[in-house]
Amino acid sequence: MISQNQSLVVLSTCQRADGFFDSDIVQEEARRLFTDYQQLMQLGSDYGKFDREGKKLFIDRMRFKHTTFDEHEASATVSD
Repeated sequence: MISQNQSLVVLSTCQRADGFFDSDIVQEEARRLFTDYQQLMQLGSDYGKFDREGKKLFIDRMRFKHTTFDEHEASATVSD
């Protein structure tokens, strides 16, 4: 799972990258990633109530979001 610290690292990395975070597209993507992450975390507070398939789906979504964060961070790093 993505921790809140990891999401903040992604956002701060994007902000440090010269010119990278100036892009409206990049800013929107970062906002969307963070919003999606927050929504998943809220949903995850009921994880214990999920049935088996719900837990699998939640884990898959968190893995996908983690991968997306990693790709976004890598893009910011490469642009440095």
